[in-house]
Amino acid sequence: MSGVFELSKPVDLLAKLERELERLRAEPDNVDHAFNLFITAEHILDWLYPGDAERKNRETLRNSDTLLQVVSHLANGAKHFDKLKSHHQSVKSTSRKGGYFASRYFPRGWFGRGYFSEPKLVVSLDGSAERKYGSSITALALAEEVCKFWSTPGRVPT
Repeated sequence: MSGVFELSKPVDLLAKLERELERLRAEPDNVDHAFNLFITAEHILDWLYPGDAERKNRETLRNSDTLLQVVSHLANGAKHFDKLKSHHQSVKSTSRKGGYFASRYFPRGWFGRGYFSEPKLVVSLDGSAERKYGSSITALALAEEVCKFWSTPGRVPT
């Protein structure tokens, strides 16, 4: 089987990644959208370099880029929990911050600017990821970086 439904080429997976980013932008505290985005981003490498014969190429690219390491840690950590712990050193934890009442119970801006923070998903980083992006980054900001990375012309063949 090659792909699934209309997703059959790496460029199709890139388009899916962009759709997932739009969903996350619309609901930046939605865990499902964040999960789908990082799983999709992780698998672009598999589609670009498929099979056992290309494994070394996938590993080389992933190991050479801090952003791809963070994506891999999030995607595989979410799927396999701690079973791959020795392979992933980029993410300390994930959490939800803010959003006490503002977005769910009261209209946006009801209490005035800054009174309650909007909810957001936060990724606490470690190692080279922390040095590059700081101690934490929102899932949305990270997702924007990931989409920018994969959307760079020539990175995913059309």
